[in-house]
Amino acid sequence: MSEPFVPFALFAHPFFARLDAVGWTVLTVLVSLFLATVAIIGARLWLAARERPLVCAFRAAFAQVDSHPALSALAAARGATRHPYGRLARAALEAWRTASHRGTLHRSEWLYRALQTQLEREVAEREWGLTLLATAANTAPYIGLFGTVWSIYHALSAIALSGEASLAAVAGPVGEALIMTAVGLAVAIPAAIAHNLFGRANRLVIPELEAFAHACYLLLAAEDEEPAAATP
Repeated sequence: MSEPFVPFALFAHPFFARLDAVGWTVLTVLVSLFLATVAIIGARLWLAARERPLVCAFRAAFAQVDSHPALSALAAARGATRHPYGRLARAALEAWRTASHRGTLHRSEWLYRALQTQLEREVAEREWGLTLLATAANTAPYIGLFGTVWSIYHALSAIALSGEASLAAVAGPVGEALIMTAVGLAVAIPAAIAHNLFGRANRLVIPELEAFAHACYLLLAAEDEEPAAATP
């Protein structure tokens, strides 16, 4: 007779047989946190890989921009909305175009507000998933420890009822109970590493976005001031 498929053989382990409702709940929470952590890490890495070449091309092209029409053409290019620099440029152009219909504030004031609002949106978007990663990194070890304590309690209770107090009878159940701690650490370690790496990447990118927004503001505001200065 062939051996059982690996996942089913895994669930035949005595560790799973000893789990009660609390143990299964703890294990389910840990596995859910692990899957969510892997999903967030994978999604953020995929988005970064997709965004990087677009950003590099956009910033290289922006270095040659010296007028409103050139910026409009760059922001209208294909894929401009798939990265924060293009979205900032489009927000600036839209605010500049419609500022004359928005009340008595100067166009530069509307431009500043639009860029600030869009910049806050981009910063908030770059924080996506970091809260869950921090939660997993901070709580998973304690959840795993709780599961370990609970499992050891039941294991020792079963040993006391059976009357077997030998080292062989105690080592097996206690060792299996420590699996909960290992699962908690397996969730927390990659979550903590990913949270720190993504947080550092955000700290490096956000000043660059602020500098780009400032460059867009100066480019558009300077063109508005030139005709006014030329008027006698």
